Amino acid sequence: MARLRAPDGCPWDREQDHRSLRWHAVEEVYELMDAIEAGDDHEMAEELGDLLLQVVFHCQLAQERGAFDFEMTTRKIVEKLIRRHPHVFGDSKVKTVEAVWTQWDQIKKSREARHTARAILRVGWDSPTTAGAAARGKAGQESAQGRAGWGYHSQDEPGQPSGDKLSPPRRRGFQRQGRPCQPGGCGAGII
Repeated sequence: MARLRAPDGCPWDREQDHRSLRWHAVEEVYELMDAIEAGDDHEMAEELGDLLLQVVFHCQLAQERGAFDFEMTTRKIVEKLIRRHPHVFGDSKVKTVEAVWTQWDQIKKSREARHTARAILRVGWDSPTTAGAAARGKAGQESAQGRAGWGYHSQDEPGQPSGDKLSPPRRRGFQRQGRPCQPGGCGAGII
């Protein structure tokens, strides 16, 4: 990427900045989702590579500004995985998914307490401000579903919005597109 951004590199790549690339990242996520829904491993590998290219590109741009680089970004991922999995990397002794949920809630509360403004009400705040109202609403709903353990359900098809019934709080029973959610919520993994 540094070579592409060099003075004798690619004019298009040299012209890009974080803002000009932001929708390319969104597009790559949607293409990855399509490959996942299709169950196409070859396409998934290609789309994951395209998504990784977006990460590399943004890291290069940031490195050029002296803000951060790819190494710092990957180090932050490792730190987050360790912090959020003390039952694997620390002394915590949780053995069940329910215990992981309880621990997860405690970790998030501790972290959110340090970010008071965002800890007041997180529903909907996790989506980019540039996303459309529908996307922010969906992100807010998924955020609430994952954090509070509830969501709208159709009686006929689990995980499909019905708009008329709010299911009672439940963690393990919530499903998205027929698949149980993982710790961290539907649409927001434990990472």
